[in-house]
Amino acid sequence: MKWEEIVYRKSSGEIGSAKEIQKDLKKRLKPNRYTHTLGVVQTALHLATVYGSEASQAVLAALLHDCAKY
Repeated sequence: MKWEEIVYRKSSGEIGSAKEIQKDLKKRLKPNRYTHTLGVVQTALHLATVYGSEASQAVLAALLHDCAKY
């Protein structure tokens, strides 16, 4: 499964996807920050694999780690 296909349950009960978050971030973040965020996603996935952590949580944390800065 690609990380973009990971789905999440929103607080409203709706289902959202990492792809939806990615599209929103692309609109909101500066190009350099967006590229940085995608790199953090790749690193988070690698670390989740190495340490046996949940990939979906790692991806969500990586995608959202800078969103409050802007």
